[in-house]
Amino acid sequence: MQTRIENGKLIIEIDVSDKAIKAAPMSKSGKNKLIASTGGFLAVGEGIRIGLNVIH
Repeated sequence: MQTRIENGKLIIEIDVSDKAIKAAPMSKSGKNKLIASTGGFLAVGEGIRIGLNVIH
C-alpha cells in the first residue's frame, strides 16, 4: 500500500490483483484475506491520519 497527497487529495494505491489476493494472509479471525492494512492509524499528512483495512 502506498499513500501520497496530490493537489490536496489523498491518493491510496493498493494492489488488488489476483496474484496479490492469493498471496494475502488470512485475517486474525480466519474468515477473510487481509490484502492491506495500516495496522492502526497512519499519519499521511500534517494532522491527517487514516485507519484502513482492505479484505477479500
